[in-house]
Amino acid sequence: MKKMKTLLLALVLLAGRAASPGQVIEFTGPALVEYFDSMGSGGTITPAGWYVGWPQGGTDGGALRTTNVVVNNGGTVAPGGNAGFNCGNTMDRALGVAATSTGNPPGPNRFVEVQIHNNTG
Repeated sequence: MKKMKTLLLALVLLAGRAASPGQVIEFTGPALVEYFDSMGSGGTITPAGWYVGWPQGGTDGGALRTTNVVVNNGGTVAPGGNAGFNCGNTMDRALGVAATSTGNPPGPNRFVEVQIHNNTG
């Protein structure tokens, strides 16, 4: 259930945003499910089509998106560390972000994004 909520949150965050260049999940079917198992317990890359990021400011509302994450429970960020996390245990993975005053870059605004191309016609 937690994973489905994460997917729904990402879809809500994505709604109304223009697609940006990058890897896109191709979708042709009745349900799209992501368990984040592909990251593994030591993975530092998000699953294909998934990104973590933060706003870059400016009038265009640009943002920095990355697939780089650190293995962490999200409770601490090393100075200069990335604020995107691969967290959980060997049986239950999750993708998360955390606001931080010491992370890269510092600040409260973070997002998880997924890009999906609907091929169902």
